[in-house]
Amino acid sequence: MIIPQLILAMVASTLLGALSMTGWHSVYGKQRIKPVSKHVINICQIHHRLLTTYPTRKPTTFFQHLGLNHSEAPFTDPRFLIPGEAANDKAHDAINKNWAERVERLLNGPRESEDEQALYSRVAEAMQDHQLMVVYMYKFMPELVKSQGSLKWLKKTCSQT
Repeated sequence: MIIPQLILAMVASTLLGALSMTGWHSVYGKQRIKPVSKHVINICQIHHRLLTTYPTRKPTTFFQHLGLNHSEAPFTDPRFLIPGEAANDKAHDAINKNWAERVERLLNGPRESEDEQALYSRVAEAMQDHQLMVVYMYKFMPELVKSQGSLKWLKKTCSQT
């Protein structure tokens, strides 16, 4: 007796195997659709959490959320994005210092919010991922600074993820 579900499962498995071996990703190139990087997805998820956690505030950058200024040292030195460089070490020190201050303020404040603590931690962690920060500095920061807190560009970019 032939079981249709079994045959269907075998055909689907064979097709998926064939697709994975034939470079089916080339469809993106033919249609000029760029696959979204995991870094863009992570950045958009963090910005979404910032917006939902603080809905009455205008959108902030990762720098602003941690009380840092992207237009001051060590962040003005492009080498802050390169692991092993002195500027990278200084950037990590500044990020960690401000993260610790923010979390301590939450812990000692009138209300303790695990969500806010987790968000500070997620932003600090993202800022220490040099590959993610390259994407953030070159794709997101110019637009976020230019838009001065407008949601339009951020919504457009993140809705594609």
